[in-house]
Amino acid sequence: MVLAFQSVLCLNAGMQVLKYRGRLVTDRDVTAIKKLIADHPDYSRRRLSTALCHEWGWYQANGSPRDMVCRGLMLALHRAGHIELPAVRYVPHNPLAQPRRVEA
Repeated sequence: MVLAFQSVLCLNAGMQVLKYRGRLVTDRDVTAIKKLIADHPDYSRRRLSTALCHEWGWYQANGSPRDMVCRGLMLALHRAGHIELPAVRYVPHNPLAQPRRVEA
C-alpha cells in the first residue's frame, strides 16, 4: 500500500515529520489533531477538517478552507494509525456506482 504522505526525519529534534501535499506535519500537529478530536467527539469528519483548517489558517487563494486536502490528510493519518477518526456518518448516493440492469 502506498501512503499519501512522505515520511521525513527531522534530525535536529529527533522527531518524525510527515510531508503531505507540500505541508510538513510534525508530531505536534498530530497531537493537536488528536486533541481536536477528543475535545469535539460529536463532530463529523467534515466538521473536524473545517475546524482544523481554521485552527491552522489553511486556506485556498480564494479564501475558502482547504477542506478536502485537510480531510485527505486526516484520512491518511487515520489509515497509518496515527489518529483515530470518528466513524463515517454519511455516504453520498452515487447512482453511477451501481448500474441498473436493462431488461431485454
